[in-house]
Amino acid sequence: MISPNVQSTVLSSTFDFWRNRTNELAEIASKCAVTTDNPLSNTSQVSAAAVGNAAITGKFTANAISIGNSTVNVYISSTPSLTISNTVSNVSIGVPTVDQRANNFHLAANGSWTYVSVSNGQVVLNNSDVPDAIDAYPMNLYMGAEYLLSVKDTSNNASNSHYLSKILTVHDGSNAMMTEYGAITTNTKVGVFTTATNTTHVILYFSANVNVTNSIVNYVRTVI
Repeated sequence: MISPNVQSTVLSSTFDFWRNRTNELAEIASKCAVTTDNPLSNTSQVSAAAVGNAAITGKFTANAISIGNSTVNVYISSTPSLTISNTVSNVSIGVPTVDQRANNFHLAANGSWTYVSVSNGQVVLNNSDVPDAIDAYPMNLYMGAEYLLSVKDTSNNASNSHYLSKILTVHDGSNAMMTEYGAITTNTKVGVFTTATNTTHVILYFSANVNVTNSIVNYVRTVI
């Protein structure tokens, strides 16, 4: 943006003050405002989005950057990708699919969405009389899963009671089966794991013992 100095005005105190302030504002706008290379967009009085290319030399920071529209916030114009580049290389990040967003896909360093079979999580329980759901995976995508689980009794009466176990689950499209092995319990028993299905998922449940009023379940899951 070129600073448009205001010149050729009769120098009175009023005009000189106005001229100096106008030149100051023009200089500030040339250094602090980001404009596009489309002159019609820059000079339009209509409240609309700017059209054209813009560039910043230096570091650009913001509390939040929203790219796209009200429906999909990762679009640039009509291209479903976000490109980050410099003179050496570039990475193009595409929009994840519905399945990728719903399942365990991570963004890799090369900009691709990569399936990761291993995930982990934590569930804090205020134990009730019904089993608590710990995790679930979709039956149409995975045949089974292996869990490494730990349970810590955090009740007021807890006496360092911990439970560590491994569980394998599998399904036939309607029913779920599981086997547990390598279970270790310190002090008193904390609870038991079970599995079941709904119409779409295999669900892993934990049922705490009656004297365990609060507990924390941590798990690492590998699906296949």
